[in-house]
Amino acid sequence: MRGKRMPFCLVTSMFNFIYNEKFRAIFFQAVTFSLVALGIYYLFTNTNENMTARDMKTGFDFLWITAGFDTDFHMIKYEAGDTYGRVYLVAILNSLLVAALAIVGTTIIGFFMGVLRLSSNWLLAKVAAGYVEILRNTPLLLQIIYWYLLLLAFLPRPKQSFDFLYLDIFFLNNRGFYGLRHSLNQGLRYSW
Repeated sequence: MRGKRMPFCLVTSMFNFIYNEKFRAIFFQAVTFSLVALGIYYLFTNTNENMTARDMKTGFDFLWITAGFDTDFHMIKYEAGDTYGRVYLVAILNSLLVAALAIVGTTIIGFFMGVLRLSSNWLLAKVAAGYVEILRNTPLLLQIIYWYLLLLAFLPRPKQSFDFLYLDIFFLNNRGFYGLRHSLNQGLRYSW
């Protein structure tokens, strides 16, 4: 004995929710959220198992361990025996200084280039327009590589440093620009 078949119109009316736009939107969002949550759970448990197997610890306890290295430039007192936390603070202050100098420098350059573009002198206006168009239409990564190669790759090594004004006071090489720095303990000395 064969089972009774449902009429086709009854079957299609049972699955009408599939054609509902609101239902589909919520359904696909729920599926996407579930897959992302499952991926995060997998990454977390896998990382935890691997770190436990290797006897590794998580957290910020490393900040109190001695760093054992020195930095070239620091605005606060720092020595090689200080902690990683102190190095982190030095790095934050150095980054803030570079950001502040970059903001001031780019504001000044931008202001002057804007004024030069509006100049009645044809040559100045065209040079400023060319400068703006070249920098605006060149990708930032390409500019970084260009300036790195231009400034660092062609500079001499430290032993062949370029001496500004031939006074043995300021030196430029591929590691940076060096000059005299005053120290209360040692007097004037080079900041190598």
